[in-house]
Amino acid sequence: MIVRLLLCAGLAPGAAWGQAQSQTPPEAAEKKAGQDENPTKIVLWSLRNEYYNLPGEPWRNVLLVRGDRAVFRRNPWLRRRGLLLRIDIPFAAVNLGSATRAGLGNIYVQALSIPRLTRKFGIFAGTGLTMPTATDTTLGNRKWVIAPVAGPIWFTRENGFFFIKAQGFLSFAGDKDARSVRLLKLQPFYVLPLNRSWWIQFDTESTTNFAISGHTGFTSGFRVGKLMTPHLAAWVEPRVGWGRYRDADFVMRSSIYWIR
Repeated sequence: MIVRLLLCAGLAPGAAWGQAQSQTPPEAAEKKAGQDENPTKIVLWSLRNEYYNLPGEPWRNVLLVRGDRAVFRRNPWLRRRGLLLRIDIPFAAVNLGSATRAGLGNIYVQALSIPRLTRKFGIFAGTGLTMPTATDTTLGNRKWVIAPVAGPIWFTRENGFFFIKAQGFLSFAGDKDARSVRLLKLQPFYVLPLNRSWWIQFDTESTTNFAISGHTGFTSGFRVGKLMTPHLAAWVEPRVGWGRYRDADFVMRSSIYWIR
């Protein structure tokens, strides 16, 4: 029941979102490039596939179903901007060499606030929650994980943007025999529109695992995206892991999504 309610909330375009658009500068409202990564924007739905070639021979593939919704309340804490809600439902397949497991992964929900937003600069902050919903132990950790996130964003003259996302992951409940989660991810993004339809994106992500002596690994990616209609967009992105403690050797990601 909880998952059903969250999914409905994520995929239903709330009427209050129209109010949000009226508060957004006209130039910002026209920025379509990379909107599914822009933390100040809402994506009605997206389908994302992520293939990971793990160190050694194993591999993992995740099909991610995502939905967003904006909720507004007129009170001083929310400053009339409300919250951007998100739900990610992963369907995963993992190969560990001797066997392959497939099923539902750990569902992730997020609430994000935008306390400051102008034509040139914004600040976002909120928290996520990972729930131990995986149908197999190889598809997700059996821990509840809180994931606070925050960062600044700058909008460029070319209708692109640059932002830095910092997100921590800390387990606090669940199977006592499962591995504890204590991660910090730092990820700068730069999105550059090439014209009205095409854009490119560069980013590098560092992952520091404080549960394993603070080891840090890195992945870097290059994305090419295209706006196919005024509301439908798609992109493809190869990523390469580097550093001794990288999570994956190679990652291939792609997505198709619907925007307002």
